Amino acid sequence: MKPLTLALTLAVMLLGLALAQGPREETVVVAVNIDSSSMNPWLSTTITDKNVVTHIYDTLLLRDEAMTIQPHVAASYEPIDDLTWEFVLRDDVYFTNGEQLTAHSVAFTVEHFRDPSLNAPSIAQFALIDRVEVVDDLTLRIVTTAPFPALPAIMTEFWIIPEGHTTAVGGQGLSTNPVGSGPYMLAEWARDERVVLEANPDHWNGTPPIRFAEFRVVPDQNTRIAQAQTGEADIVAQVPTEALELLERSGRVRIAEAPGPRAYFMTLNTRHDTPLRDQRVRQAINYAIDVEEIIEFIFDGRGNTLATLLTPEQFGYDASIEPYGYDPERARELLAEAGYADGFSIVMQGPTSRYPKDVEVSQTIAAQLGRVGIDVDLSIIEWGTYIGQFRAEDGPPMFLLGWSIPTFDPDSILTPLLTTGNTYDRFDDPDLQALIAQARSTVDADDRAEVYSDVQALMLDLAPMVYLYQLNELYVISNRIDWQPRADERLYMWTASLE
Repeated sequence: MKPLTLALTLAVMLLGLALAQGPREETVVVAVNIDSSSMNPWLSTTITDKNVVTHIYDTLLLRDEAMTIQPHVAASYEPIDDLTWEFVLRDDVYFTNGEQLTAHSVAFTVEHFRDPSLNAPSIAQFALIDRVEVVDDLTLRIVTTAPFPALPAIMTEFWIIPEGHTTAVGGQGLSTNPVGSGPYMLAEWARDERVVLEANPDHWNGTPPIRFAEFRVVPDQNTRIAQAQTGEADIVAQVPTEALELLERSGRVRIAEAPGPRAYFMTLNTRHDTPLRDQRVRQAINYAIDVEEIIEFIFDGRGNTLATLLTPEQFGYDASIEPYGYDPERARELLAEAGYADGFSIVMQGPTSRYPKDVEVSQTIAAQLGRVGIDVDLSIIEWGTYIGQFRAEDGPPMFLLGWSIPTFDPDSILTPLLTTGNTYDRFDDPDLQALIAQARSTVDADDRAEVYSDVQALMLDLAPMVYLYQLNELYVISNRIDWQPRADERLYMWTASLE
């Protein structure tokens, strides 16, 4: 019996009792690999965080199934001039504590995430917002410090919070006691076990068809798959291809596939005094890693290599810029030119149970680097500890990350990762930062795409990261629910219904 098949069989035997906390006939269960870290949307860092908070809070705008930006809480919006966008809000949106969502709520939300004591990790993509002008209760104008054509895209990630409740409980209080205007409300949060959401009966867009949505924390991949196989879980994402045949035989599920918006990469941290400060070394590391081998043998070919941090679905993606490709001889030449003909030792960290096959990927990268003389001291660390260090310290010299880009605009990944003063930036280059700033403020779409082409070319040359891959996302979906995955990794349970 294959190891995966044996592990799944044992997991099914151990399940025993149904685990859903709400009435099963009224609950959709989503098995996720990590717990939420906060119910304050401005402290969210992972796709799990965002998939939960987006049920509790509303945004000004929202992408539909075709990824087209649509009005949401904002009934309409338009640019007034190069620096000003006007939004007109719906008049029937209320937070679940009775506060009406108004233009003042939007202005307060900006004040909240800018509070230095909050240390909001996603503040970078909103840095060009200068102020919010309240015209009247339902009309507001967002004024930026420079032209910002990506503003509608990031407004799909602008979760609005209530002023009265947040002032009373504080930003950290909102983390455990959330009040929003979204289609669901927090019913239960059992840390490291589950988040249970209950449908908001007074939501302005109607009551969701399914009363309870449970995001169940199941770190072990085999157990997640077993729960899908037995009907304990209704939706499981990031499913390995070797489990598909077994799942399909169960007769309980169907398999769906969608292109993932996530770019996977390994940051080369230049804050430390290591060989990584030498551009030739960073280029050598890119040449030394066989990304195609990783895709083929670890992910059964369900993915594609990346030349930079941008995936083909992103605005401004330049297909003419090609990945480094696997060239160990060139890697050795560059290392010798940099004075490391005999190689060197370096520390690397990777997470566990966060990304598909993350441990295997980290181990493979370490082994491939060893072939060109780079001795990697690899540590595999639990996700909560792993991600927490980046908000408190510089982190290790090399570390594996994936970055989802649901806005489909390059600014949402380039500004946080490659401009100074942000939570996850570990590389400073004035020319690259100037180009990123130019691109984010260029209004004409064609001109903006051209600047992003220059950004990508410079990113490839500077090699601040090892650019790895984009994966096709595989989902297992129970036959008891009607739901389709999206291209932005968002798990919107208000779009689901029971069969």
